[in-house]
Parts: sequence; C-alpha cells; structure tokens
Amino acid sequence: MTAPTAPAATTAAAPTRPDPSSRPPSSWVVRRGDNLWLIARLVLEARRGTSVTPSEVAPFWASVVAANRARLHDPNLVYRGELVVIPPR
Repeated sequence: MTAPTAPAATTAAAPTRPDPSSRPPSSWVVRRGDNLWLIARLVLEARRGTSVTPSEVAPFWASVVAANRARLHDPNLVYRGELVVIPPR
C-alpha cells in the first residue's frame, strides 16, 4: 500500500512580465516595482513584438488608466496585489 500524496497547489502567481511568445495579458497583478506606465509599456511591447517609444506608450497608458479609473484612487499609486485591467487596445 502506498502513502497518500498531497494535492498539487492550484494557485499560480501571475507573471509580472509578459512572455513575448504568448498572448499579451488582459489583466495584470501588480508586483513590487510595477507602475501603470511600466505595465502599459511591457504589454504594448508584447503585443507589438518590439520596443516602443514613450510617445507610443502614452496613449495606451491613458487607456489603461481609463479602464481602471473606478478602481484606482490615484493612477500614480498602485499597490502590490492589485488587479489592473488591460484594455484590448
């Protein structure tokens, strides 16, 4: 008779940085060091598959802020563990 095994953990941490080979995320769990500009830049780079300029990030950052306006008191302050919705465009 074999000893029972413990069930595998079912929760996985959300990645902080998107994998360029995978589909860009539709949400983001904030981790230490993240801010909305960084999140917008990384998601946009993952979507385009290339580096982006600040002038390309700015309108997408604005759409990230708008998509999360009801959840965020101040878009300059996000806290570890908060869920940020990523707009489709």
